[in-house]
This record gives sequence, structure tokens and C-alpha cells, in this order.
Amino acid sequence: MFELLLALNTIDMSAVEKPAVEMVATAPVPHWELPHAFHLNFANDVITSEAGNISAETGPGVWFNRYYPWNWMMAIPYHSYLEIKPVLTKEEAEKSWNLILSHLSSLPGNSPISIKVNGKIIARRFFPAVNGWREDYFPIQLNEGENKIIIRLLNAGTHYWIQKLYIDPI
Repeated sequence: MFELLLALNTIDMSAVEKPAVEMVATAPVPHWELPHAFHLNFANDVITSEAGNISAETGPGVWFNRYYPWNWMMAIPYHSYLEIKPVLTKEEAEKSWNLILSHLSSLPGNSPISIKVNGKIIARRFFPAVNGWREDYFPIQLNEGENKIIIRLLNAGTHYWIQKLYIDPI
């Protein structure tokens, strides 16, 4: 067996025809490294805007997670919420948008959320992924000027965790 392996390693490959165009594999750029129109970062004890004219306010029972860093959590069912306020120009308001949440739940089916955009419910009893951050996409329409997005924790048996929020054109 050893002789066969040794023989295979000594084959002269110079006579093998090579393709006219050499294929080069490049790793895709992770979504979080792409430029975003609007981006809120929940990785520190202060929620920061990384792109776009956007701000966030927190409701009761929403705080920075000191024990498992790089995220904020909601803990009080029906009372905990995030209020996100992106401000759009007239040109931006003419586009269709995706709300992208990087989030998770501590246990399966135990942290449902609702999402309202300018008073319209776009997600009712949405259950985030468990055991790892996942990005979920929600198509939304935004208006010129200030908009209001409310993410509310519903009848949860455990915590809801959020790491990043993006709003990008579709």
C-alpha cells in the first residue's frame, strides 16, 4: 500500500491539460460586513447607530446583557419593547425595504415577538431561532421623515436577545 501511495505522489502532472481560465474561489462577504443603509449595533452597553439616521429607545425590562455580552435582552412579557426610529429622505422612502434582525430566543418557542411598523403589524407571534444567532428578514414600507418600528416581547417563558438590526433596500 505504501508503494502505491509513493507511486501516486511521483506522477508527472506537467502533461495534463489545464483549463483556459483558472477558477478562483473567493469566500462570500458576510452580510454583517457589507455596507448597510441603516444599522443599529447592540454589542455594547449603549445602542449605537453604525449607518443611517436611526435611533433606538428601550422600554421596561430591556437591558444590556452583561453575562453573555454583545447583545441586549428583553425580559418582561408584554411590557419589554424596542422603539426604532429611522428617518428617511423622499428618495429613500420611494424604495422597498427589509428589516433584518440578528436575534435569538433562549428556548424553543418561548420568546415570541411582534413587530409594528408605523402602526401596522408586520409580524405577530414570530418565534426567533434558538441556539445561535440568526438573521430574519421582514419586508417593510417606510415613509419620508421619521418612522416608528416597535419590537415587543409577547407571552415569553424566557428572554429574547437582539444583537444587530439592519434596514436595507430590497
